[in-house]
Amino acid sequence: MTFALALACAIIAVIGRIAGLYVNLTPSLPRGLYRATSAPPTRGRVVLACLPSDMARLARQRGYIAGGSCPERAMPIGKVVQGVPGDTVVVTRAGTWINHAYMPGSRPLDHDRAGRPLPQLTPARYVLPPHTLWLDTPHPLSFGSRYTGPLSDTLVVTVLTPLLVATSPLVPATSHRATP
Repeated sequence: MTFALALACAIIAVIGRIAGLYVNLTPSLPRGLYRATSAPPTRGRVVLACLPSDMARLARQRGYIAGGSCPERAMPIGKVVQGVPGDTVVVTRAGTWINHAYMPGSRPLDHDRAGRPLPQLTPARYVLPPHTLWLDTPHPLSFGSRYTGPLSDTLVVTVLTPLLVATSPLVPATSHRATP
């Protein structure tokens, strides 16, 4: 019976991928079923993206992400596009502001749950250059741009549309106005 269940799950996963369906079980995004689209990665959209090689290697070594088809044989990460080219991003120890809007949950942690130091961005104010995106989520343990900095839009694998997800909504990039 266990073999039959495993086989059924594998068949469903393969059919799902062929149909462009993705299941998210991580806390970084609302858990549920998403569909891959050909939409552009614009502000507020959910994307699957590869990490740059150095960050993918770190994330794989530490077990933050599983194996997959990205550089360093890493799995793509599911994130929300919070910043797009031309946006002003302010990185501080208290968190990230994009166009004067505070990104909830963006305060970078010094260490992961195992006590290992996390990469730290130098606090700065800058404008996102062409072909870069700021990808993160409101989850306080999310491994996104608060640690990696802006990512090339070429690392985006696909844009996802939620089909059937848990009721916890994504926090829009402009939900809290504040000045750092």
